[in-house]
Parts: sequence; C-alpha cells; structure tokens
Amino acid sequence: LSLASSAGAALSAAHGGEIPPPMVPPMDFRNGGPVPGRAVVPGDSSRNDIIPARLSPGEVVLPRSVVANPAKLGTFIAQKAPTLAKNLGAHPSDIASILKALTIMRTGA
Repeated sequence: LSLASSAGAALSAAHGGEIPPPMVPPMDFRNGGPVPGRAVVPGDSSRNDIIPARLSPGEVVLPRSVVANPAKLGTFIAQKAPTLAKNLGAHPSDIASILKALTIMRTGA
C-alpha cells in the first residue's frame, strides 16, 4: 500500500465516507491519455478526485470540463499561461501552440 493511498484512506476516514480499496497497480500515463472510470458527480468537483496521481514537476493537469469541451481550452490556457510560462520558462504563446498541435495530432484536424 503506497503512502498516497494510505493518506487518502486516512483522509477519507477523517471526514467520514468510504475508505478506498487498496490501490491498484499504477497506470502508465507517460504518453498522456484519458483516465479510465466514471466521475462520481458532474463537473470539476473535488469529489471526483478518486484516482491517485503521480505527477512530475512541470506537468499540467487539465480539468474534466476542459477535456469534455475543447472549446474551453483557449480560455483555460489564457488564464493559466502566465503561471505556466513562468514555471516552465516558456512564452505563453509557445504553450498555446504546443497544446494546439497536440489537439491536431489527437483529432487529425
């Protein structure tokens, strides 16, 4: 049992609620991709944060609402670009260009 899942179980118990089952083997998201499963509630609620994540410094996590509606990606990037650019040492337009290229690669359009 990992430290993250133990902490999650303790936190769930401390606030009342279901204690999660033992953590399944980690999924490999080195190349990105959707997280399997179903959301507990609609939207970007913290109640949906049930999958332990191991993230590397500099990675960016997109909210479910942005993934579900790619038209929101531009707004998300515009809001986050200054912070992302500062943290990554990149210009905000570089970040937007990279995400646009990834969208084109994913959709083929």
